[in-house]
Amino acid sequence: MRPGNRTDAQSLYFNYPRFDPPGKDRASGVAHRVVVVGAGPVGMTAALTLARLGIGCVLLDAKDSFNDGSRAICLAR
Repeated sequence: MRPGNRTDAQSLYFNYPRFDPPGKDRASGVAHRVVVVGAGPVGMTAALTLARLGIGCVLLDAKDSFNDGSRAICLAR
């Protein structure tokens, strides 16, 4: 059961910060070599690997907050 003040997309235990998308004024002078779409396990790994290699990238996702659970379809040991 979910408390009445929480939606399906909200965590039961934490209040995660929300992020506004960059406005046109912030994005006008910024250039990224790579755009990663989707902040699931593969998208996050790709963005972190690119950042580690010094390649500028931007990560886009439909959700405006951190995820409160796993987005992986399957996890195996």
